[in-house]
Amino acid sequence: MSDAELIAQARAASSRVVRGHLNPAMVERAVLVAVAGEELADRTWKSGFEAGEAAREEAARLLRERHGALNPRRGWLLWPSFLALLAAALAAVSATGLRIDPQVTAPLCGLLGLAVAVLSLVMVVVAGRRPLNAAFVRAQVPTVAATGLAAGLMLARAVEGWAALVAGGAVIALVVLAWIVIVRRRDPEGTRDIDTALQTAYADAAPVVAERAARAQREAEAALGPDRAAQTVRVRTAVLRDLAHEHPELADVASSAPAGGVIIQFLASRWLPLDMTEGWQR
Repeated sequence: MSDAELIAQARAASSRVVRGHLNPAMVERAVLVAVAGEELADRTWKSGFEAGEAAREEAARLLRERHGALNPRRGWLLWPSFLALLAAALAAVSATGLRIDPQVTAPLCGLLGLAVAVLSLVMVVVAGRRPLNAAFVRAQVPTVAATGLAAGLMLARAVEGWAALVAGGAVIALVVLAWIVIVRRRDPEGTRDIDTALQTAYADAAPVVAERAARAQREAEAALGPDRAAQTVRVRTAVLRDLAHEHPELADVASSAPAGGVIIQFLASRWLPLDMTEGWQR
């Protein structure tokens, strides 16, 4: 099939994509389907996606290995922090007495205040003298404020018994907040490590995605062969140039990218945080 026929076929396939959703990888896939068939196009797509998945899994493994429960992405200690904040918010809402008599909601508020205290203490016990990520500080501040508000509202409505329990929860939450801040300040190196844990793990996993992407590129070029690889690049360049009038973002794709390289690079880079993606692509 001639280049002109392949260009028309790939352009027609790309034009069927909903406007605003077309990206360079979709265009190259349409070109690969036209030049080499759907099976090779799908295999190249899968290889590019799996390169990013492998690196994502490696980053997650590094985070678990290095930080365990304190892992700022999926460490289980995030749950006590979140649940303490939720309990504090519910206590504050319940203590307002907007629709229900505060005397009725007082036991619930008391139990929620107790939950705040217990959950806050869990963070202290588990973390010990290790600094916690700044996200824990950001969560603990409103926890203290909401629990304190609940205690104040209950005292104002003369439910002192249960209010004392909520106030105790607010005091313990405040002490835990102070403890988190003090530990972070006393260990600046550990604080820096935990605050940059995500970025460091992604950076350390970058060689995985680079190696897998390079392997996928070699496999794609070997499957195509020199002639079809060269034709893929020619057709892709022409289709991207034609579509760039309607989709300006497609004009940024380098014509020097090898056959299959646009798909692989696009999908492999999706695993990275946005502030690292551009650097890896360079």
